[in-house]
Amino acid sequence: MGIHNYPPPPPRKTPYNIKNQLQKIIDNEHILDLTARKLLTGSIIKAYLNGKQISDLHPSLNNQSKINYYIEKLDVLRVTYEFMKHEMSTDPYIRSIRK
Repeated sequence: MGIHNYPPPPPRKTPYNIKNQLQKIIDNEHILDLTARKLLTGSIIKAYLNGKQISDLHPSLNNQSKINYYIEKLDVLRVTYEFMKHEMSTDPYIRSIRK
């Protein structure tokens, strides 16, 4: 064992408050075909962050897969909400949810 001079690995888990902030940004935009690439390269995120990069919020947000996961999670939550809201309707817009 000796002294190690390399830096610790970057944090992988996004803090709850930052995750909520990102989810609010995504939810406020109402873009049906939003992807991590569109979010990161478009003007949406820059407007919310005053020109800063999303990774400035937290290093874990450098991972596009993580951002895509948050986007997909919100999509599922929206569909579930709409399904539950109209579940007892005589003519529901969403008739079933399948995986």
